[in-house]
Amino acid sequence: MNEKTPLIEVRKVKKYFKVNRRQQLKALDDISFVLNKGDRFAVVGESGCGKSTLGKVLLRLHDASSGAMIYHGKTLSDLNPSYIMKEVKKLPEYQKKASLYYQESLKHEEKLHALSHQLEETDPEGSEKESKKHSQLEKKILKLEYDMKEARKNSSRQLREGAKICGSLILVKEIDEISRLYEKAARNLEKVFLLKQELKKEQEASLGMPEGEALSASKEKMKDLMGRITEAKAEGNGFLAEAESYKGKNILPIHERAQFEHYLDRLERHKIDSIDLTKLTSKEMRMQRKDMQMIFQDPAASLDPRMTIGKIIEEGLLIHTDYNAAQRKKVALDLIEKVGLKSAHYDSYPNTISGGQKQRVGIAKALALNPDFLILDESVSALDVSVQAQILKLLTDLHEELDLTYLFITHDLGVVKHFCDRLMVMYLGYNFEYGSAAKIFEKPMHPYTQSLLASVPRLRTREEEKEEDVIRGEIPSPINAPSGCPFNTRCPHVMEVCRKVKPKLILLEEDHSVACHLFSGQENEFSRKTIDM
Repeated sequence: MNEKTPLIEVRKVKKYFKVNRRQQLKALDDISFVLNKGDRFAVVGESGCGKSTLGKVLLRLHDASSGAMIYHGKTLSDLNPSYIMKEVKKLPEYQKKASLYYQESLKHEEKLHALSHQLEETDPEGSEKESKKHSQLEKKILKLEYDMKEARKNSSRQLREGAKICGSLILVKEIDEISRLYEKAARNLEKVFLLKQELKKEQEASLGMPEGEALSASKEKMKDLMGRITEAKAEGNGFLAEAESYKGKNILPIHERAQFEHYLDRLERHKIDSIDLTKLTSKEMRMQRKDMQMIFQDPAASLDPRMTIGKIIEEGLLIHTDYNAAQRKKVALDLIEKVGLKSAHYDSYPNTISGGQKQRVGIAKALALNPDFLILDESVSALDVSVQAQILKLLTDLHEELDLTYLFITHDLGVVKHFCDRLMVMYLGYNFEYGSAAKIFEKPMHPYTQSLLASVPRLRTREEEKEEDVIRGEIPSPINAPSGCPFNTRCPHVMEVCRKVKPKLILLEEDHSVACHLFSGQENEFSRKTIDM
């Protein structure tokens, strides 16, 4: 199997919408998956499962409540996000807070041992006074257990935040020096970014220059800039290498597993060397959206009826590039032809063309800025079946020609089976099953996935129909979701543990993960990659 390159990693993303002072709608809850470059990745599930919200969160049309979304399509020096310097300066603070929370948990633990000893000495069946004392001790112990767990969780959260920048170095005693070295590296990152911007402007200015002194001078300047970029990168890497020399030395006891190698490795896996979309400013995300575009469900509603098709396609170019009117028109005409329309459509208005042609315009508009990644939100569901086939063929051709990556949000499992190579099944904001589409269609593991696939209309005899294939009941409200596994109110295989504990996503085989208690304990050697995301 060929090794695939990750384009976007989604790590434990949550999105909660505030309903009132006491209630929240949990649209996404701990969603984790990896979208590889070149994937045609489908997201399926019933209405209200969070599919469209996921697409909007990925584009930051909604901000995630927590979690990380790591984009590998660009390096940090291509964007120079402002959060890097802020996070680097906060490294000592993260370590200090983690230590304080851990010390607090140890105090709770000490009190817990003392109270547990007192509890053993009291008789719940004894006198009224002793029975009352026993009951009070039990309540205090429950409270202390909760406080201790929360303090340790808070300690771990602080360490994870610091680890996103420096990995296991967040545990090292010399964190102030490490922070100083990372700050120097961040300043070099800013220098590389500015030099790259200058180089880009010089390259654009040299286009179309006639041979002569001006072009020679431009080439010399570009050569000089490339040399300075190389030097700045090398200097920054030197600071990082110096910081790495502290790794594994003088580890502080600020976590119960701080001295264990596997925990240090886990912190290293939290390190983010690419762009975390959740931490970009609005301005930075606006720049990033050139690489990430969306094609909407309703082609008519997504096009401005007051603009011609040509101007609709050119709108992104007008905002994000310095192209003149002639250059924008050339790009628009090329895209109109690429998506199967005629050049005469350039001056037409959306109300003069069919639904399938409107969707082609939406595709051309999304491609205008040469993105790496497209989100297709029910992009063929509003079209006739014959037109759907044409649009899917166009999308397949563009995928191969332009090396695009698709996130395909849909209800149509028939389309998914023939169009997509990877698949994620969502239910009530959770990721229930994900991986190779072929493997999931051939052998669905989660009871919900099995029911979902069984609900696809097909010719079959009564003997082939199974009672358990039918999904019973209504999807619960995301405002008041069931405890434990959210599917426990409708699952034919529900167990007592399903009502109490939320199942973890485990990798049963390569590129096939499932979150279900039916498979607890069946993890194999691939599991750690998924669990630690």
